[in-house]
Amino acid sequence: MAATTTLLGLVTPTQGTLSGTWGDTVNYGISDYLDIAIAGTLSFAGDGAITLANTTGSASGNAITSTTAQYMVIRITGTQTVTKVITGPSYSKLYMVDHAGATSAVTFKASGQTGVSVAVGEKCFVYYNGTDYVKVAGSVNTGVTTFTAGTTGFTPSTATSGAVTLAGTLAVANGGTGLTAGTSGGIPAYTASGTLTSSGVLNQYGVVIGGGAGAVPTSTAVGTATHVLTSNGAGVAPTFQALPGGGVTTFNAGTTGFTPSTATSGAVTLAGTLAIANGGTGTTSTTFANLTTNVTGTLPIANGGTGTTSTTFANLTTNVTGTLPIANGGTNGTATPTANGVVYGTGSTIAYTAAGTTGQVLTATTSSAPTWATPSSSALVYISQVVASNSATVSFTGLTVYDNYMIIWSKAFPTAASTILFTMLTSIDNGSSYATTSYTYGMPIIGSNSTGLSGVAAVTNSTYINLSPDNMNATAADCSISGQVTLNLKDSTKFNFQSWGQVAMYNDGGNTHFSGAFSAARKETSATNAIRFKFTSGNISTGTFRLYGIVNS
Repeated sequence: MAATTTLLGLVTPTQGTLSGTWGDTVNYGISDYLDIAIAGTLSFAGDGAITLANTTGSASGNAITSTTAQYMVIRITGTQTVTKVITGPSYSKLYMVDHAGATSAVTFKASGQTGVSVAVGEKCFVYYNGTDYVKVAGSVNTGVTTFTAGTTGFTPSTATSGAVTLAGTLAVANGGTGLTAGTSGGIPAYTASGTLTSSGVLNQYGVVIGGGAGAVPTSTAVGTATHVLTSNGAGVAPTFQALPGGGVTTFNAGTTGFTPSTATSGAVTLAGTLAIANGGTGTTSTTFANLTTNVTGTLPIANGGTGTTSTTFANLTTNVTGTLPIANGGTNGTATPTANGVVYGTGSTIAYTAAGTTGQVLTATTSSAPTWATPSSSALVYISQVVASNSATVSFTGLTVYDNYMIIWSKAFPTAASTILFTMLTSIDNGSSYATTSYTYGMPIIGSNSTGLSGVAAVTNSTYINLSPDNMNATAADCSISGQVTLNLKDSTKFNFQSWGQVAMYNDGGNTHFSGAFSAARKETSATNAIRFKFTSGNISTGTFRLYGIVNS
């Protein structure tokens, strides 16, 4: 194949080559691509995410697809129920984006970036700045177009546009006071609905007094020390006044046991003894029972005592012998727990296993204690399961413990009723990003329908690993694919990632059954540690995916 340009992928024929195919190569590899790069429009509808990628023409055809990245105009139509994501190529490229769809915005971005948002009805230019796509021009005006101060009381310095400076006074109805000045030491007050004014100066240390509807508040004169604010009756402002003469007029000690030293008034001094019922002792004696010298006998347990005169009690270390049975909350044994061991029962006591080593599994026997053992070299260790439910992708990350893994999936149904493929992608950064170039795979295909089908698919430098023996082109409810893939993630001299497996696919729309054995590889800069499954269009409606580790040794 002739070489291509870096950005638009235009064919660059080598001098002296392409004898007899020059015209087709130029037409398919240059002319057709210049045509779409300058004036071509690529349209998308619906919610599905789109990834644009360069394609390259040759003497046999232009290879332009519905996701070819070299188009100039990207147009969105139909109704979007969620934000539609379009991922452009990560190299210098300019697009004119026309959002002619409805309901939801479109995000145009580079892989792994946040991109820009294009509103419904907006037309704009976006370009790749070396990191992500940015918007350079758009049909949606983002500046102030008109301005009105409404009923605020403000007036703009210019009519309704340009650099606007407000004048006037903020009205009460809009959170202001409607005032431009007030009295120092006064307070604002309503004199009518929506009208504020300032009161006169209020006396320092006076008390604010309301004047009623339509009147501003005033304040009392300052009171004299010990005076209290006293009402002077309706219609008269209160004033500070001295307390009237008086004090306690009568006194009665009730049933407390106290008696007043004087009759019932004046300065009263209590005498007598505070009764027990009122919290006292009912006695004037200062001699009470000494538990050491004035008490004999033994206080029973029922009365809060110990029932014994002994000062020696059970010491669990020196005064207790034997083993506490399980029925009484013990272990019925004297075994010391093993660090990192596992508790098990012998039938009569509690015991502990020895500690295992990394990678061992606990193995049971019918007549003896469980033990830690190293799995056989071919053992599969179940790790996790993902059940798809309208999932855009199914991914497994953290594949670093074993050199080899196995993934088995069953009845993966697509949501899209169109010509699609079931694919697999790899990652070397634990799923932060997935490779979309340089895959190599092959698959002998055996199929059956009314005419019989068979063939071999072999692809290099692909944007994904295809796991579909054929296109899934019936209605979504009629298509499903099941299979098993073994992953070799250990580095080798040529490939960092290798895989192989088998698939079976059923396409009820064409009454077609396919099966295939496949192998795939991709050269990496470091070990693969994450895998992703997805359809080329739409989501995974249902399907169960199980991950197993294959014991290294």
